[in-house]
Amino acid sequence: MASVIIRNKAKNRLAKILEQSFFDYGQTTMLRFLSELERIEKRLSEQPLSFPPEPLLRGMKRDYRGCILKKNFKLIYYYRPRRQEVIISTIWDLRMSPERLVKEFL
Repeated sequence: MASVIIRNKAKNRLAKILEQSFFDYGQTTMLRFLSELERIEKRLSEQPLSFPPEPLLRGMKRDYRGCILKKNFKLIYYYRPRRQEVIISTIWDLRMSPERLVKEFL
């Protein structure tokens, strides 16, 4: 099983998303979001390559993959097979421009 590591950028975005969902929709929605994130982390630790490569980040130095988190967010991650680590790089809001995601990784 691989360990799942969340980078600081992803942690900061997650905190903002959770705060916003709590204020906009309440505690129940925020807890559902966290539950979905835990489910995805478990799947990533067991099957790190189970989600498809991120087409917008094709050609980068790492093989980034994307996983939909609820309807509006996508976890962007890569896998280090030698270390058995899944690194969650960022959480992308799908309502944002795709160019912003690409610029983030240049």
